Amino acid sequence: MRRCLWLAVLLAGATAVALVPGTGQEQPPILRHSSLVTLVGDWGFEFNPGRLVVLADEGPITGFAFGPGRAEVAYCAPVGERGERGLWVVAAAFPEAEPGPSFPRTSARPRLLWTAPEGVTLRGPVWWAPDGSRIAVRAVGDRARGVVAVDYGSGDAAWLCEGNDVGDLVWGPRGKRIAYVTREETGRVVWVQSVPPIEARRLGDGGFNVRWSLDGHSLRWLRPKSEGLWVEATWDAATGEVSEANPQPARPDGAVWSPDGRFCATLEPSSESEEGRVVIYPASGTVGETVPLPYVQPKRLLGWSPDERLLMVLGDMDFPVAVGARPMAERIRLMMEAAGQRSEERVTICGYPIDAAAGPPSWSSGCDMLAYVTAARLDDRLGGPADAGPPNASLVATAARRHHIDPIPPSQVESQLVLSNMKNVALALQMYLADNNDVFPPSEGSEEAWWILDEYVRDRSLFMRPGTEDDMVVEYLVPPGIRLVEVDDIVTMPVAVVDYHPDFYVLAYGDGHVMMHPKHGEYWEEWEGWWREFWEKRAEQMGQSGQ
Repeated sequence: MRRCLWLAVLLAGATAVALVPGTGQEQPPILRHSSLVTLVGDWGFEFNPGRLVVLADEGPITGFAFGPGRAEVAYCAPVGERGERGLWVVAAAFPEAEPGPSFPRTSARPRLLWTAPEGVTLRGPVWWAPDGSRIAVRAVGDRARGVVAVDYGSGDAAWLCEGNDVGDLVWGPRGKRIAYVTREETGRVVWVQSVPPIEARRLGDGGFNVRWSLDGHSLRWLRPKSEGLWVEATWDAATGEVSEANPQPARPDGAVWSPDGRFCATLEPSSESEEGRVVIYPASGTVGETVPLPYVQPKRLLGWSPDERLLMVLGDMDFPVAVGARPMAERIRLMMEAAGQRSEERVTICGYPIDAAAGPPSWSSGCDMLAYVTAARLDDRLGGPADAGPPNASLVATAARRHHIDPIPPSQVESQLVLSNMKNVALALQMYLADNNDVFPPSEGSEEAWWILDEYVRDRSLFMRPGTEDDMVVEYLVPPGIRLVEVDDIVTMPVAVVDYHPDFYVLAYGDGHVMMHPKHGEYWEEWEGWWREFWEKRAEQMGQSGQ
């Protein structure tokens, strides 16, 4: 069942809905929403698979990354037909016209920066220096292993970390030093080395959450201290000393830290099901926030966006999934509920299945593009006809748009809550009618009617003014004994009203829909006049029948 829901979300992904109050006049949309939009605090992130270009398809591609402050991607791919591998750079340029049956290639030509010598394989990852002057890439060969730093302009290469199996690397802020982590029999080890290369210096064990200070004068990382406890180690570049401070709980394997080191995301087993759950902790905190993952069966974490608002997760069938790393703003959540939408829009499918072995998705510095290597397409995996997606094993870039959601006045938030409450009241009345032969509740007043509907609502706060416990504002309008068959037009039949706000009133109608109306003149005539005409017409029909 979960798999079916997952596919339904994907196939419905291109649908967009404008959430607006149900007024009788045209109003600007509060929020543009679709299943391709992730809500993060006051921001909406939109991923558009239709806005996608192929950057390279001369695979296999074994590492790639966007450059700092530029729309260029460096990647490792074969050179010619002899099997050598090289480091390439290509610009991500989107065509102006809409894509046709197949996805277009970028208009820029790839540039070969460096070709690995015979017997050396470039495996990635790819790490750019902060100023874009050099690109480092992991290299493994029969006689050499380590990291190669290639000059972006000249293509000159220098070996760093020679003889080491490097698992992670962090450039210093000025691009003059690197810190890297190696995996040895005793565990992870942290090193530092200058660029151009001189002899590397071993700093100590650990190597989790490695980060430089903004001035490059110190380096911090986490190291195990005892079972279940880590400490933060700090290396001072001026004195060469390493100190320890800030004990904190150990994190499970696969945990990923935000770029500034303030948050840690983990994938943990769920107590309610066999599926995992994403939990985001403050870096040194023990209490984290669990992010709901509707329809997603997470496999592993893939990293953070540069602005730390999104966390990438590898989902079921290898779909990349964007998870909002900040809680949805309260007013946005209220608006979504008022419009009858789910409030789990912190999770979004970002495009086509990815080849995670080629590397995690890479963000551009401005968070407006996402690059990844595609894997087998969904239709191929299900045994159906091929779709119009990009070819397998291609390096592609997709556009990601950010929308800031303007602040909503408190009065508007309350109006959305009233709409939400009234919608639930109208639905409860529909369920009551279905269980009682389409006869409305036999009540003489609002309070009596709402007691009758108690079993159909989650709690009695639906009938109260938002933020209060006993200020009942929903007024029931249907006289006792009315049968649905007696009503000619249930779409215009008013069944409940909220009329305490000076600027608007809210009506629920017989067919279950709800509308907000601005107050003007004798506005109450809309519901009182409807019932007056109903009784006049009923009396006329009874007179004609001789009753």
